[in-house]
Amino acid sequence: MAILEITRANLKSLAENLEGLLIQYSATDDAATALLRSLSDLIQSAKNGTLKNNVDDVPGRLSFTEKGLLQYQELEEAYALFKLEITLGDFWR
Repeated sequence: MAILEITRANLKSLAENLEGLLIQYSATDDAATALLRSLSDLIQSAKNGTLKNNVDDVPGRLSFTEKGLLQYQELEEAYALFKLEITLGDFWR
């Protein structure tokens, strides 16, 4: 049970970090605003602990390569870690 709680806490932390960075960059970058909108349901589910299964298709990959978000390394890393956890993590068990 402790491992499960740590993993859910990690997922929540990753979601909060990603959301915070997206909000920060949204002030000056429309691509960040669009990515925040497209990820908002997943982020909220992760923060609330209601995400029950791994997610196969996480929106946003092209936001970095085609919309210019690669310039924000911290945001790219936060997105990558969040995506990794919700696609491969076992937070839902």
